[in-house]
Amino acid sequence: MPENIPIGNAKFELYNYNKLVYSADVVVVNGGLLSKVLHPIGNNQRGDYIVHNNELYTYVNRWVGSGTEQPQFHKWSPATYTWTKLPNPPETRYSEYNGGQSINGLIYFCPNVRDYGNNYPFLYEEWLWTFNPANNVWKKTILSSNSPSNRTKIDEEFLGCFAHGGKLYCLLSYKSYGTDYYEMHVYDPADNSWKKFIDLPNDKGSITVYKTVVNNGKAYLLVSKRVSSPYSGTVTKNQFFEMDMNAKTLIPRNWITDPGKNWVIINDDEFAVAAPNLASYRGKIYVYGGGNTIFSSIYSSVFAVYDPDTNTWSNVSGYSYYTGWVSNNYGYFGTINDKLYVGFGYDRQYIESAALYNVVIK
Repeated sequence: MPENIPIGNAKFELYNYNKLVYSADVVVVNGGLLSKVLHPIGNNQRGDYIVHNNELYTYVNRWVGSGTEQPQFHKWSPATYTWTKLPNPPETRYSEYNGGQSINGLIYFCPNVRDYGNNYPFLYEEWLWTFNPANNVWKKTILSSNSPSNRTKIDEEFLGCFAHGGKLYCLLSYKSYGTDYYEMHVYDPADNSWKKFIDLPNDKGSITVYKTVVNNGKAYLLVSKRVSSPYSGTVTKNQFFEMDMNAKTLIPRNWITDPGKNWVIINDDEFAVAAPNLASYRGKIYVYGGGNTIFSSIYSSVFAVYDPDTNTWSNVSGYSYYTGWVSNNYGYFGTINDKLYVGFGYDRQYIESAALYNVVIK
């Protein structure tokens, strides 16, 4: 359906071979998923999805080290509904699932890490790539480089990033002497500095997934962690925070207590969903999809909105959104030129989705 269908009074007309066979006056009372757009490649879950100058940049390469690397870098223009193929980085890098941000005219990708082990040059490196859309030039910046004998981190993994105040904040996990650690580091393009910012909340021994969103200049963090529950065994528990970037503290905020059609309830008043999509849209925060437990293929149908002014959540009304169907997780959910879009990743049947939809909300 076209995205210019108005909410309110409208004319419904049904044609058969260009002949009008039915007509009626109707009232459009709610929105939905409109204007399906297909990505040039079908295999695009866990990609980096970055909005820059009201265009969507997508970089997908999940198969590093398998011998079948197929990096794909494109941009989509909502103004023309066209895709443009862009040059890949000069070295293979894997995609980080939403691991990129636009800062001061450049696209910054979430850092990568490489352990050379016993191979020359015997280093353990962290680095990030930037892409300049003005001239299609890639640039690699080394963040840290250590010899294996001096390192204490192993199995380091970057979990995503967000931009705030002209800086790139990156979430990461690693092991040190058998213990799992979760931290947030910050990269400042002004002085090329890279340092730890804060520790992230984590129960030792649990599997934890983090999602971030920036709304009206404030950063928010959603924590999904695996916990044991006497009600339903091992399930997901959520914590929602506003981040005070100056004080480096996390301020607890309310989480969903009435998701409508419940999927996982730890107790009578606490709803849980694993790693749903988060987006900022017109001053509010929307949560969409996710799994009903961490790493589960069972989808969540949650579609809710958070009002920062009242610290309250409410359901996005209506069943025309096919919640969780088009992008359960590992896809894109965000705003482009004051329109909300969702798609790619895995749908609720855990099948790779190449479609992107405009979400029209009443």
